[in-house]
Amino acid sequence: MNILSVLDFVVAALLLTAASYLVRRSRMGVAGVALGGLWALLVVTQLLGLGTASWLLQVSFAAVAICLAIAFQAELRHGFESFAAWFSRRRGGDHSEPEVDAIIAAVRQMADARIGALLVFPGEQAIEHCLTGGHELDARISEPLVLSLFDPSSPGHDGAVVVEGGRLTRFGVHLPLSSDHAALGPGGTRHAAALGLAERCDALALVVSEERGTVSLAERGAIQPVPPDAILATLRERLGREISGERGESGPRWRRAGPWLDVAVGAALAGLLWAFVAPGVSRAERTLTLPVEVMNLPDGFELTEARPAEVEVTLNGPRMRLWSLQPEDGRVLIDAGRVLEGRRGFRVKPSAVHLPRNIEVVAIHDPRVRLRVRRSGRASE
Repeated sequence: MNILSVLDFVVAALLLTAASYLVRRSRMGVAGVALGGLWALLVVTQLLGLGTASWLLQVSFAAVAICLAIAFQAELRHGFESFAAWFSRRRGGDHSEPEVDAIIAAVRQMADARIGALLVFPGEQAIEHCLTGGHELDARISEPLVLSLFDPSSPGHDGAVVVEGGRLTRFGVHLPLSSDHAALGPGGTRHAAALGLAERCDALALVVSEERGTVSLAERGAIQPVPPDAILATLRERLGREISGERGESGPRWRRAGPWLDVAVGAALAGLLWAFVAPGVSRAERTLTLPVEVMNLPDGFELTEARPAEVEVTLNGPRMRLWSLQPEDGRVLIDAGRVLEGRRGFRVKPSAVHLPRNIEVVAIHDPRVRLRVRRSGRASE
C-alpha cells in the first residue's frame, strides 16, 4: 500500500459511483449490465492470455459503447444532470400554503367542470430540452390565474403550465408524447404528454381529464389516477413538497435509495477490482530465484556441478500472475553443447530464461554460470 494505491482506489470508486448513479437513475440499466458483462469477459480473456479473443472483445467493447452512447444519449444527459444536482440541489421557493391551496382549488374546480389541464413541477433534472413552444409568464400562483390559463377560450389551454419556485413560469408548453399505450389506458393526449415527460426526467406532472374529470399524477415513468376521496390530501401533500422543493422519490426501493447507495456500490466494486482484477491487468516487477538446468551435454561427459545452481532474475508481468509465480514455474537453460571446445563458463541471456506467457525478463543478477564436468573417470572444470 502506498499513496498511489490509495489514489487509484479513490478514483476508481468515484468513477464507479458515478456509473452506478447514472444507471440507477435512468432507463439504461439493462444496457449498463450488458456493457459491464462484456467488460468483465474482456478482463477474463486478458488474465488468461487469450490474445485473439481479447482483441476482438476490445474492438467489440468500443463499438458497443459508442452505439449505447448514441442510443441512450438522452438518458445519459439526464443522468449527468441528476448527478450534478446531487452536489447542488435545486431548491424551490419557501413553502407557501396559499399557493398550494390556490392550485388545489383550481384543480378541483376544473375537475368538476371537466376542463382539461396539465401542470408540470420540475424536479432536480433540467426539463428545458423536453419543452417546446409556450410563452414566458413568471407570475405568482393564484386560483383565478390558473383557471384563466386553462379556460377553453385561452390560446394556451391545450398546453402545459410550468410551476417553479412557487411561480407560474411558462404556459402553453408542449411536451413529448409517450407511446406506452398500456400504461396510458383510456388517457388522452394530455395523459400521453404527462407520461412522456415523466419517462424522460424526474418532473411531476398533474393532469385533469377533460372527458372524465379525473385527476392523475405522472412521475418516474408511471402515471396513476388519484382516487376521488383522496384528491385533497394527495394534492396537498405532493404539491406542498413540489412547491417547497422538498421532493420525495417514487418507484422501486432500489431506485428511491439515496446517493449513499451509489457510494457504497462504487466503493465495493472498486475494492473488488483493485484486489482481483487490477493485479491481473496492471504490470509489476518481482525478483525470483530460478533453478539452472543444463541441456545438450555431449556424449561421454557427465555434469558434476553447476555454479551457481540458481540464478536471481527480475521479472515484469501482470501483477496477479507474478504473485502466484513459483521458482519451479521457470528455469534457466544452459546449452552445454560447446563443452567439447573446452568451454566451461556460460553467460545467461534473457532468451535462456524460460517463463510462463506474458512474463518478461528485466534483469539477470550474476549472469555467469560455470559447469564442472568429467570424462573417462576424471573431473575437469
